[in-house]
Amino acid sequence: MAAIVALGRRAIALPLDVGDIGSFDAFARRVEEALANQWQRDRFDQLVNNAVPDCMRTSCRRPKPSSTSR
Repeated sequence: MAAIVALGRRAIALPLDVGDIGSFDAFARRVEEALANQWQRDRFDQLVNNAVPDCMRTSCRRPKPSSTSR
């Protein structure tokens, strides 16, 4: 986001757990509030979805199979 601000633009980052459907309504309210407070608007021009499963960010990836057999 710092790069966007450095260009004289504005941006916000709002987390959303896409695996928790129950959090969607609260997320939608946060989007509405941010649009109203930051830009005095009720809709946006661009949305960047950077959804990545948590296990892609951590060590839950499966190890590569060993090339030697036991």
